[in-house]
Amino acid sequence: MRKTVLPLTVALVTILATILLLTTIAAARPLSQLGITSVEPDTLVSENGGTLSIYGTGFTSATVARLVGYGLLDTTYVNSTALLATVPPGVPSGTYDLQVSQDTISATLPSALTIA
Repeated sequence: MRKTVLPLTVALVTILATILLLTTIAAARPLSQLGITSVEPDTLVSENGGTLSIYGTGFTSATVARLVGYGLLDTTYVNSTALLATVPPGVPSGTYDLQVSQDTISATLPSALTIA
């Protein structure tokens, strides 16, 4: 009986060590870099508002968009490289930086949107 238990114990310890090692490696990998590469359109009319297509990297369903100096926008996740954000009518005229954020990380595209 002792001869059977030892190989099983070694196998179990090996499996647990492998799981622990793989979990540690996965946890050590950085999350996808959050970034904005472009926004379309880059100009909207204040009275009309509109929908922005935001392109970048590292987006998740938890990513939100905001116009710096105005506030959060209603944001829809499309995929890891695209978001849609609604700019409501009445946003004051000016040029705005666009920021996306999730959890504790954010990325900003300077002068991304002009409201006319």
